[in-house]
Amino acid sequence: RKWLITGARGAKTWIIMANLEANDHLPEGPTLFLCDGETEGIVIERIMNTMDRNYAEGHAVVRFDNLTLPREALLGETGQAFRYAQLRLAPARLTHCMRWLGAASRAQDIAVDYARTRTSFGKTIGEHQGVSFMLADNEIALHQCRLTIWHACWMMDNGAKGRHESSMAKSFVSEELFKVTDRCVQVLGGI
Repeated sequence: RKWLITGARGAKTWIIMANLEANDHLPEGPTLFLCDGETEGIVIERIMNTMDRNYAEGHAVVRFDNLTLPREALLGETGQAFRYAQLRLAPARLTHCMRWLGAASRAQDIAVDYARTRTSFGKTIGEHQGVSFMLADNEIALHQCRLTIWHACWMMDNGAKGRHESSMAKSFVSEELFKVTDRCVQVLGGI
């Protein structure tokens, strides 16, 4: 059973990481397989309730019920799944960061527009220090996050694996952008 499988419902193609039966002629370790989404033995038990709605089909709990795949389904070399997965991790981390940055930037745009039009005590709320300081902090955080992502991408463009930089970016960006969106909610009156 596997939890938090993104986009499982409706997936046309699956990449599955699994262990092969013990065999003296094959290297140890998990192996990748490529198969059709309608393959018998792939059972979607349920879609989980999560706060992350970035994926239309959500995150599923999947069970492999006597799933058997032919040799042609082998993706890459046997026993090398972790090595292949590691190659993909850094770019995937940065993809998450970019998506979060886009969402937080949009929240900031909405909050700034609102602060320019909503009035309180005879002036727009953006003219009040409490609101303007929050929006300024957001601009600083968005810029720092953008630079952190760009730096990690630059490292990878220049031949580095980017594991360290992408991990730092994912940690930093996720925390900062939570703060940005929290301040945006406050500006919009959700204090």
